[in-house]
Amino acid sequence: MTTTIPATVGGPYVVDRTHSGLIRLSRTVRGRTHHLIIGPTDAIAIADALVDAAEQLD
Repeated sequence: MTTTIPATVGGPYVVDRTHSGLIRLSRTVRGRTHHLIIGPTDAIAIADALVDAAEQLD
């Protein structure tokens, strides 16, 4: 399953799974694709931290 998340600035983020079952977050910047590979526990911690940061901006 692949999910595309629009970005406020620049290209969209793409979330999908690796062959080994990890989560890959990808984004292309200036023609080069960058990947962040994380496990499920890390993904939950990162999502929680992002929500906390977003709430502080409001």
